[in-house]
Order: sequence, then C-alpha cells, then structure tokens
Amino acid sequence: MREFIWECLPPGEWKKNVPWEEVEELRLRSGRPVEAVCFDRVSELACRPDAEAIRRMVAAMAEHSLHAYAEQMRQGFLTLPGGVRIGLAGRAVMEAGRIVRMEDLTSVNIRFPREVRGAAQSVLPYLLDRGSLRNTLIVSPPQQGKTTLLRDLIRCAADGAGCLAQKCVVIDEREELWAEGFDLGRRTDVLRCAKRVGIPLAVRTLSPDCIATDELGDPVEFRALAQAVYCGVRILATAHGRDLADLRHKPFFRAAEGLLFDRFVLLSEEFGRGTVGQILDGEGRALLRRPLPGGRFSYAV
Repeated sequence: MREFIWECLPPGEWKKNVPWEEVEELRLRSGRPVEAVCFDRVSELACRPDAEAIRRMVAAMAEHSLHAYAEQMRQGFLTLPGGVRIGLAGRAVMEAGRIVRMEDLTSVNIRFPREVRGAAQSVLPYLLDRGSLRNTLIVSPPQQGKTTLLRDLIRCAADGAGCLAQKCVVIDEREELWAEGFDLGRRTDVLRCAKRVGIPLAVRTLSPDCIATDELGDPVEFRALAQAVYCGVRILATAHGRDLADLRHKPFFRAAEGLLFDRFVLLSEEFGRGTVGQILDGEGRALLRRPLPGGRFSYAV
C-alpha cells in the first residue's frame, strides 16, 4: 500500500524524506508545505502542492474511478485497501441541507493505521462479567487511541485471550478496523456498511455474542445498539469526547447511557497517548486508583 500511495503523491525527491516507518499522518494543503505528523514531532517537507496536484492525487488514489467512492467522498473521506483513510477538505455542495458531493479539494490528510497488539491487556480485567466483556464505550478526543484499543479488545474477545471466547461481528463503516494484515481474531465476522444497517443485520443473520463498532454519534446508531442489547448481544464501541460529562451534553447519548453501557473507558490526553485515565462503571463510579499506561501507540485515532 505504501508503494501505491508513493505513486499517487505529487512527484519529487521530497518523498524520500517522509519518515515512512513512523508517519501517522501525511497532510497536503494547497500552496503550503507538506507535513509529516509522527508520534512526537511534525516535519515540513519540501513540497508545496497546488489545487490541481491535490485533485490529480485524489483521482489516482481512487484509481480514476471517483464514482466508486462517491458516497465516501460525500462524507469527506475515502478509504484505501489496508485501512488507510484519506480525509478531504474543499467545497461541500449542498442540496436540501445535505452534502451531496465534495468539489475543489484543497486539503488531504492521509492517515496510516498500525496494529498495537497488547493494547487492551491492562484494561480487559475491568471490563469482564463472568469472563465475558461487558457493554463498553471507549471515549477520548481524536488521535488518543480509541480505535487502537477497540481493535485489540475485539481480538481478545474473538480469540478468548484473557476472557471467554465470543463470536464477534465488527461493523466497519469506514473500513478502518479490519485493515489488511490486522488480526481481529478467529471468531470475528466483518460487515463493511453503515452502522444503522449493519447492526440489525448482524443480529438477524450472524448470531453474534458481541457487536463492535467505531465512532458512534448518530441517534439511529444508538437505537440500533439498544435493540441488539435487548437481544442479549454485548457491545464494544467508541465515541469522541473529552470525558463522560462532555458526552452527557449530547441528547442522543443521554437517552441511551443508562440502557447500553456498563463500562466507560476514558483515554487521557494529560498522561500521554493511549493512557487510560479512568474506567467508570454504569453508574459513573471510578474503578481505577491511578491511570493505566498505554505504552507508545504507533498510531491512534
């Protein structure tokens, strides 16, 4: 996949200076230097793409079949094989209050996922109910490790690593969780579709013990998860937020909080990426005396 991205990027010797083994994000903005974002630094590279170069790059990444990515691009991204997510910025064309397409692209953010096996090891004992995972929501701002931790929890549940083995169904709407080469465990099935569609489909057809999904935020998604819980399915999910108080300001979350989740895992910016600042039970009571270090996450979303 790195070779494919290399070919799509604007030409030049600058590409040899990208720290490919460490880079988490490669950000290209029209008329500005390209930025390589790594764990502990940001480097400016000797390339200033213009809008036409960005347009050509996105077309190449879509293998010149932009219509095949139209629905993803309408939502501001496209996902390449291997789970590499391309964030897009430009002019959003609206119809009836809805974005129908993105035009005149001016910025691209290429996000490189990496697997961190063992990320869930210290967290897992706090999330178990007689050996099975409780309904758990992982909460943090962007790029603090939610998806990384979720991915490893799925693997543990599906393989019975530190808990009872469970049949897991992953609803991978943005095609990031199940990237090429990532291990989600032996008993995991993946549905690459919208959460509001995939959750009820999984319950009807795949008899899961556990459903896992990333980045909740739509009331329809919470209602679908509630129906799954009523059917006896356990839930693993993530949501963006600084903390539980931040989430409680969102009406869709307030309506679902007491019904869905037995555990809240809060990742901390203060103690470093991947650190679990606190784990709360379903009543909001703290279960940790001190933060759980997460180690160095090579990549976190």
